[in-house]
Amino acid sequence: MALAIAFDRLRPLQRSRWRLTLLYAGTMGGLLLLCAIAVDVLLTRSYRFDLDHRLESVAGVLQASLEPQLSRSQSLASETQQWLRQLCPPRHACPTASHGKVTDPAAQGGYLQVLSTDGQTVMTLGVGPVSSLQPQAGWQTLSREQGHFRQLVLPLRDRQQQPWGLLVLGRSLVELDQQVQTWRWGLAIALPLLLAIISWLSWWLAGQALQPVLQSYRQMQQFTADAAHELRTPLAALQATVESHQPSEAAQVWPVLERQMTRLQLLIEDLLLLSRLDRDQPVLGDRCCLNDLVEEAAATFMPLANQAQIALQIEAVGTGLLVSGNSAQLYRVLANLLGNAIAHTPAGGKIQLALSVVDRWGVLTVRDNGCGIPTADQARIFERFVRLDSARNRQQGGAGLGLAIVQAIVRAHRGQVQVTSAIGQGSCFRVQLPLLAT
Repeated sequence: MALAIAFDRLRPLQRSRWRLTLLYAGTMGGLLLLCAIAVDVLLTRSYRFDLDHRLESVAGVLQASLEPQLSRSQSLASETQQWLRQLCPPRHACPTASHGKVTDPAAQGGYLQVLSTDGQTVMTLGVGPVSSLQPQAGWQTLSREQGHFRQLVLPLRDRQQQPWGLLVLGRSLVELDQQVQTWRWGLAIALPLLLAIISWLSWWLAGQALQPVLQSYRQMQQFTADAAHELRTPLAALQATVESHQPSEAAQVWPVLERQMTRLQLLIEDLLLLSRLDRDQPVLGDRCCLNDLVEEAAATFMPLANQAQIALQIEAVGTGLLVSGNSAQLYRVLANLLGNAIAHTPAGGKIQLALSVVDRWGVLTVRDNGCGIPTADQARIFERFVRLDSARNRQQGGAGLGLAIVQAIVRAHRGQVQVTSAIGQGSCFRVQLPLLAT
């Protein structure tokens, strides 16, 4: 309960990171545990299969060698006993086989028993399990106080193919159990270490996975703060205007109220436009002629440029360059770029609006010889509410959304916008839009 309360007190992103870490670590830890169990089972079965194969090979060779030497008497000839003792000398285990031939003794723990048909022991080599019951033919796994044993029981027939007795060949599983135990102890030590490493990697991966979320969260916080600030400024101006004038002065107050209301309306419209463009939905529009948009923008901003004593030059190549999109939004792109160029170009300066074709792209270029943009700030100018000259932009009513709108509109039209600038040399904004096939 206390852990749950402490977990809930964490910040949302911190809780998400912990949850992702637990998810990654739990998943990888579970897979690691399953792999360890699978390897343990496979190794145990491999050891058991190898032991069974060796016992079966030796037992087959011994059976084939013994049966021609067996007579009806329930005893082994001295030559046969001597031959078996040579295979299993004292302090050694019973034989193994290689390519069907009996070879040197293997590791310790093997035993061999020859039993008569009535279950009496005819000969015993090695130390095997103590049992009062007659074994049955086939594979057997025995558990005794001495440990576990694995043995193969084969029937023996004499030279007349009459049942003679049983051949028991087996081996203690103590060595195998020790190997398995060693492996499991190693696994028990390695698993926590691997789980700790996996947990650390999971924490790091969760942090990397949440970086885009954290960045978006910070941008949202900044956007909210900037939007609130921008909305508060005209509202404060409205309140101050109303409070500082008497009702009889309504005629003087009204123009101020109208300007502030217009500023609020434009800001809200810009925010709504950005919100629509952020949905990453394709722009469904008509065939728009870039030449017409350039001419319309030139006719609108030429008087403003003349008033600011700035030369506005228009250069357009070709006719009828068509793109698919919303003509009003594309005009907004040119309007914002030209408006910024006029605002940041001193009197006597020059602005160039050009339209050209590069491959299958229509290229709109707005170039000025104004103050320029610092290199460190060129990556930020397309962010929302960013002003590189706050005092002048506030005086002119800018909210810092113009270039953000330009970028959003261009991307919605499957285009791209780029900027190159240098301090004291001006700026160049280049907009590329895919042309329609004519």
